[in-house]
Amino acid sequence: CNLPVLPDRPPTRQGQMAHRSISVPKEIYINPAAMNNREERVAELKALRREYKGTNNFEFLGPKVPEATRENPTRMKIHKKAGPDEVALTVIVELPEEYPSDASPIFKVEGESLEIAHTDAIRELLDEQASYMPGMACISTSIMALDDLDLSTLDLGEPGRCRSIFKVDV
Repeated sequence: CNLPVLPDRPPTRQGQMAHRSISVPKEIYINPAAMNNREERVAELKALRREYKGTNNFEFLGPKVPEATRENPTRMKIHKKAGPDEVALTVIVELPEEYPSDASPIFKVEGESLEIAHTDAIRELLDEQASYMPGMACISTSIMALDDLDLSTLDLGEPGRCRSIFKVDV
């Protein structure tokens, strides 16, 4: 990781500075955007805890945001009854270091009564919802997409065909 170039010697005749680069080990350098991401992740976790307060639907898996690393990101479980049939499922959410400024949360869906095709389609639905909100905290909003989930109309795809035909970025 390189920091800005610093002067190495006095200005030359033409008034230009001679420069050199200084390298700083990754462990020391803190990207300002990463600091802002940390603050936003902490704020979103607090909001999620308030939203699910008094229920057993939110489980913080850790580590705390300041202690999270690329190899061990902050994770949580959200237990949800989805759709009019109230299908019980669990969404495991992982917050990469770059979230929310440059990355979306990573979703994994589990459900005892769901087939793998259903969990994959629900995960893709959550990914799609998050993709509509780049640079924004989006976990709660993405999870709300499950409120109207109807498994009978869920596009499970077919071999040789993609689920999504196209995607429009706005």
